[in-house]
Amino acid sequence: MSVIKRLCSHIFLAIALAGHPAHSAPKEFPIFNATAFIDPEGAMPAAGLIKLPIVFEPQMDPDWAKASDRSGLPRESSVKRAVTLLTSGHKLACINLEVWPLASDSSPQDLNETLIKLRTVARWAHQASPDLMIGYYGILPVNSYWGAVRPESPEGKWRELANKSLATLAEDIDIVYPSLYTFYDDPEQWQQYALAQIAQARKLGKPVYVFLWPQYHGSNKTLGLTEIPRDYWRKQLDVAYEHADGIVIWGGWDWKKNKPAWFKPEADWWRETLAFMQTISSQDTKAPPSAPDTLTVPETTRR
Repeated sequence: MSVIKRLCSHIFLAIALAGHPAHSAPKEFPIFNATAFIDPEGAMPAAGLIKLPIVFEPQMDPDWAKASDRSGLPRESSVKRAVTLLTSGHKLACINLEVWPLASDSSPQDLNETLIKLRTVARWAHQASPDLMIGYYGILPVNSYWGAVRPESPEGKWRELANKSLATLAEDIDIVYPSLYTFYDDPEQWQQYALAQIAQARKLGKPVYVFLWPQYHGSNKTLGLTEIPRDYWRKQLDVAYEHADGIVIWGGWDWKKNKPAWFKPEADWWRETLAFMQTISSQDTKAPPSAPDTLTVPETTRR
């Protein structure tokens, strides 16, 4: 976004909000669909979910993604082509790159090398689509469950170090996409994890759109890939609404057949999502009018 365009957005937004207290405006809270569901009836977009394109490693550079050694960068031309094709017509996108070291045994040198590569790919994406707002899935803050819930533990200390090491990545992204998946049947501990991750994300000064998945993470040997209880899912939606700027819903894959799953409108998680959306919509209609929808605050966060 050009300097002039960004300045005009600030001016018009200020005019539109004149006379309305900042706390009285309804909360803009987008819910994005990043699922793989086969949804022939279009139930998800009909309900108001916004499609969020995700650029995965195999799409960035198929040859690089299949290589045994992916320590280097994918090809610049291939990355730019993938971003252009996959995000056409969208204002936002998410990049999924989980191949480079970002684990608790990663050294400071590993983290610095990962940072350089992530910044490079982000810059290529912006060069390919200058007006596209991008972020990385689960990179900032680093996705460390036990580090988030036990900040004084060795894992917590590493999480703190890693987040500091990767902080300058925020200069090359526009959105933060924390991963808040469900690893255990412990809603209170999940909330502790979620709040720690969102608080860390807030330090970057970018819109925070959290990834939620209505199934337990596959790493849970007992509950993995089963649907989380309806009240647990609602708790996650409510926590996200209170503390984040939006939600990205992930899932929709049939892991047994290794292909997209059919969308089920009768699923408990979906019924609860609709109830949640109705609740926040009702709250918004009680608030005074705010700025026009075309003047959204996240647009002003671009570099």
